[in-house]
This record gives sequence, C-alpha cells and structure tokens, in this order.
Amino acid sequence: ILYLDLGHNMIKQIPNKFFNYFFNLNHLDLSKNSLKNLSSTTFKNLFSLIHLNLSSNFIENLPNFLFIDLY
Repeated sequence: ILYLDLGHNMIKQIPNKFFNYFFNLNHLDLSKNSLKNLSSTTFKNLFSLIHLNLSSNFIENLPNFLFIDLY
C-alpha cells in the first residue's frame, strides 16, 4: 500500500503498532477524524512516508519522538 486515506472516518484512536507493516506507505491521510492523542509509536516504521495529514482533528499534544522515524 502506497496511499492510505482514512479521512472522514470518526477515528478516535489508533492502536499501537497499527502501521508497523506499512513500510512502503508514502501518503497517509488521517484528516477530519476525532483523534485526540497519539502514541509515540503511532508512526514508527513508516520509513517511506512523505505526506501526513492530521488536520481537523482534536489533537491535544504531540508526544516526544512521535516523528522520529519519519524523514
């Protein structure tokens, strides 16, 4: 999977390690959901990610090292 659009889905949380095997994912759209918190491992192993859209959520804070594996 190179492109994953999960926008407009009322997602409230993302399970830890959910994206662990999406090594080739380039674009991830999580916009217009109900996300409040993200784990520091949410985007771990998304080495190929170029575009990440988190707009129009309710994110309260971003943990340290959230984007550590992203280029």
